[in-house]
Amino acid sequence: MKRNVVLLLMLGLVMFGCEITINPSISTLKVVNETSNTIWLEIDDGATVTLSPNEYAEQSWELINSKIVSLEYWGANGSSVFTNVIVNAGVTTTFDIYETTGQLKITNETSEQVWYEIDGNTQQNLDSNLYHIWNWDLLEYEQENVNIAYSGYHVFSNSVIKNIEGGYQTEFDIEADGGCIQIWNDFVFTDIYEVYLSPSSDEFWGTNDLNGIISAGNSVFWTAQPGYWDIKLVDENGVEYVRYDNYIALDTTVMFYVDGWRKSGKSIGNKKNKTDLSFPKIADRLELK
Repeated sequence: MKRNVVLLLMLGLVMFGCEITINPSISTLKVVNETSNTIWLEIDDGATVTLSPNEYAEQSWELINSKIVSLEYWGANGSSVFTNVIVNAGVTTTFDIYETTGQLKITNETSEQVWYEIDGNTQQNLDSNLYHIWNWDLLEYEQENVNIAYSGYHVFSNSVIKNIEGGYQTEFDIEADGGCIQIWNDFVFTDIYEVYLSPSSDEFWGTNDLNGIISAGNSVFWTAQPGYWDIKLVDENGVEYVRYDNYIALDTTVMFYVDGWRKSGKSIGNKKNKTDLSFPKIADRLELK
């Protein structure tokens, strides 16, 4: 009953042209550092405030309605977090800053081993269908970019930038974009001095793809564009061995044993001793591992 009387009184004042004045009230934003480290804070682009663990900063306004306040804060690594906070009129609004973990999950989706480095640090090897998880201590919503350089037996060398955010997990899958040629020198005493790998659709062998030698009992790997490849080996005595039209599939390693290959007459210049070049053309893309 009392509430109805008040409403009727206010309605009557409005009808008779009386103004109703609403006075602004003190409204406060309280920002609390709930982390275990020092952080730096700016409220509405004001002066920078340093907050030690468990300390807080306050700023007040005289408000009639709510106000949107911008915050920028950062930790020791200097990566800023930007956010907005709604400050309600007549009350204290509290905003807590927490520390959390940002995660990076790297998964090897290929059928062979891969390896990678994060921001140029120690190389990590990762076997097929396994994953590694890396953690960063970050403020909640803080972001950090990391560079991942990666390669593998079925993966051409590459790099990517990934964004790590506090409180979330970022995933990166390493997938095959090639196959692999493995040359195994199973000769007992003879070393291999040259290796030529050329798409089967090409007329010429191209340049030597071996850096060094393949000593007896050892092997060398190349990541190769999927498709048909011709292979020529030259041993320490200058004897040539060839195998034509070898199919290399995506995400597959094909091992070639040297012993038992047929010897070939000397190539005329750099030209292959074959006439059938009617294979699908592929990029002459190789990478020695």
